[in-house]
Amino acid sequence: MKEKAYAQLYSIVRQEREGHLEAFRRFAEIGYDGVELLGNNTNGLSFEDYKKYLKDLGLKAIASHNLHNDEDYDFAAKLGLKYDIVAGCDAVRDEEKLKRICEEWNQIGRHLEAFGMKAVIHNHGEEFCWMDEEKKEKRIYDYIAENTDPKT
Repeated sequence: MKEKAYAQLYSIVRQEREGHLEAFRRFAEIGYDGVELLGNNTNGLSFEDYKKYLKDLGLKAIASHNLHNDEDYDFAAKLGLKYDIVAGCDAVRDEEKLKRICEEWNQIGRHLEAFGMKAVIHNHGEEFCWMDEEKKEKRIYDYIAENTDPKT
């Protein structure tokens, strides 16, 4: 089975002065199989033309950042996306606050089931910090893994 490589659009779009359609073209030239989108921004194309543009390039859209509501989720589902990226938690060490964040992510994940999608966490290095720097018993990411539902 051929390995798949997907590019995160956010990684290049800030440097890509011609917009993300040009970034998609470059990703396809490099040999990526697909992309992670930035919400429902079609760069001015109709939904059908946007979908066709990706298909013509041979790119599969698999996930997106910046999905906020059912209209966004519907857009993503119609494109065949599998995942909605939920933001990291910026090294939150307060257990009650982190618990609320995990509950929110679980709620988003359950809601996404209706759209055939799952929520995934986009972490940064901060999530690998210790919850308590002195005790060094549990990392923030471990707490997240223990308090989010892997099914959604």
